[in-house]
Amino acid sequence: MKRALIYAALIVPAVLLADLRDTWALRTYTIIFHVYLAGLVFGATKADHLRRRYKVSMTRGAILLIAGTYASAWVWVFGLTSDGFIVNAFWRPTIENVVAFNVSMAVVTYLASLLVEFPFVALCLRGRPDGLRESARVTFWMVSVVHALLLAAYAATSHWSELLDTKVAPVADMSLAEAVEVYFISDQGGLVNNGSLGGSLDRIEWTEAFELDESTLDDRLAFRPSRDDDESVELVAYSSALMSEGPGGVPRWDPILLADGIARSATAPDPLDESHWWYEGSWLRFGLVPRLGTQNRTDSWEFETGEPGFELAGGSSDRKVRFGVQTPFAQWPVHNATQLPDDKVLLQLGWDQICLYDPEKQRIAVLARGRGPAAHL
Repeated sequence: MKRALIYAALIVPAVLLADLRDTWALRTYTIIFHVYLAGLVFGATKADHLRRRYKVSMTRGAILLIAGTYASAWVWVFGLTSDGFIVNAFWRPTIENVVAFNVSMAVVTYLASLLVEFPFVALCLRGRPDGLRESARVTFWMVSVVHALLLAAYAATSHWSELLDTKVAPVADMSLAEAVEVYFISDQGGLVNNGSLGGSLDRIEWTEAFELDESTLDDRLAFRPSRDDDESVELVAYSSALMSEGPGGVPRWDPILLADGIARSATAPDPLDESHWWYEGSWLRFGLVPRLGTQNRTDSWEFETGEPGFELAGGSSDRKVRFGVQTPFAQWPVHNATQLPDDKVLLQLGWDQICLYDPEKQRIAVLARGRGPAAHL
């Protein structure tokens, strides 16, 4: 009966994952299983193995090995992913080193699991001849099998092909046919930086244009119609540090006015209008990517961000492209995107990477570290 329950606990999540193939929910279920269920499933399976092989009490083995498996899983998910507290203390992974980061973390999590789970196995086998040596051997095989299964599950729900098909280029290799003024919130506190991009991008100078009193990772910049002039727009910052209660008690982000008098024709409309009040101003700016300079366009490129995988998807009359970062140790949504006049896309990747994506050559470059970019001609 115990084995049947264990196998059922393994099969049910697999069925759910199979039905949710290629969706953001697939990834979510994998993480939920790892964090909340894997400890029970794998811990009980390990305890059953020790009971049969070493005559260890099932109750004692289950308690210790479930605890050890949970400890290992939480170190992995909460400490050793791109947003983990351990990684953030020593490494700031970017799109430029994300492949090396994933390979390194696969090795580190394996070694960390060996260290974390060994004491729990040793307590199970305490009092046996050669207990420490046998505990090391058992821990090695248990951790190896579990990690192989988990890495296979994460690899199956990752978008490696889209990442590997995109070349990471130096900023100096990128160029823009038309000058664009870019603003973004720096990763250094609440500073709003500004820079002009045009022609070759071998030298970009960012200057401090404004400073927000408070800023969080959810904040972004946007243009909205001016209240005083129908032909101009205002540059505003949406900060979750300043929130009010919207319709139905739903929180909404209140804008902070930074600059006005910008020509409406030089900006792209923010896709979040009053019909989207439930997340107006938040970092959840997904959907159709607004286009700068549409009056001069002859092309047919269009882009969208969001499901599946919160990635960037685009297409023209003769080709389609996709870009996203969903790997075992880095999950970075693409959001706050703006399509520039020559069809390159200014976007935010994850929490703090301002990037420029070139769909024609399928390459991407990191412009700066920050969030919430906005641009006008």
